[in-house]
Amino acid sequence: GTGGSVTVAVGDGVSGAGGSVSVTAGDVVNAGAAGAGGDLTMSAGESNADDGGSSSLSAGASTSGDGGALTLEGGSGSVGGGSASLSGGSGGTGDGGAMTVSSGSSSDASSGAVLMESPAGGGVAGDSGAVSIKTGSASTGSSGSMLLSTGASSGSGTGGSVTVSVGDGVSGAGGSVSVTAGDVVNAGAAGAGGDLTMSAGESNADDGGSSSLSAGASTSGDGGALTLEGGSGSVGGGSASLSGGSGGTGDGGAMTVSSGSSSDASSGAVLMESPAGGGVTGDSGGVQDWIGIDWQQWVGASIDRGF
Repeated sequence: GTGGSVTVAVGDGVSGAGGSVSVTAGDVVNAGAAGAGGDLTMSAGESNADDGGSSSLSAGASTSGDGGALTLEGGSGSVGGGSASLSGGSGGTGDGGAMTVSSGSSSDASSGAVLMESPAGGGVAGDSGAVSIKTGSASTGSSGSMLLSTGASSGSGTGGSVTVSVGDGVSGAGGSVSVTAGDVVNAGAAGAGGDLTMSAGESNADDGGSSSLSAGASTSGDGGALTLEGGSGSVGGGSASLSGGSGGTGDGGAMTVSSGSSSDASSGAVLMESPAGGGVTGDSGGVQDWIGIDWQQWVGASIDRGF
């Protein structure tokens, strides 16, 4: 047979509030005594023959007002705050349990927002807490994928934006942003390093989106440098290509290479060169200008042209 059930229920209210249920562990009321507060444990039953029991903790629904709020938080402490952990269960021969964090839907208004943040640090030297979102590693299979995307709009609205930004520094440096594709660490394995792709959106009704990559400005020092280069290789180096887009019934996209201006000093130089060849028989690469003239006589040296 089945084990017996335990039901704790309170009465409904007709014109007043429904009854409350309170389950509270014991306090330690003597500040000088040693001992932790009592634990509160609620768990579903285990099974040796089938699935374990499920647990459900939910706030009450309402047909005329807002639904009830649900709060899960660690306890406050005079030294450190208590931790809060939400995780799926471990699996044996099957997959581990999934974890879903989602906001509520709405039939007539906006869906709820999802916020993950660490609050500001306290005191003089307190740092704000770190936020880490990552997938697990794998010994023989593939590591988990990560998707960060906003939803599409099927009506007259716009697609959602994605913003990745770091904090400013007052007396120290501003935070850095690093986007890195995966390496192949085993030299004997076959496989290329991961690709890194950043592209603006296409359009079937108007202009395509623009892309901008720029270094930071400075009001008291030099502006930041911007470097675009192909990767080094033990066989051949990677290529670097900079070109305007092709056009259909209109002109192709223009390309401008220009140095920076200066309000009080010289403008920056423009240098196009191929470096010297290596070894005994290595030639330096040729340089060809924008009208197709081969400046082979300038091989290995810079081209200084007034444009």
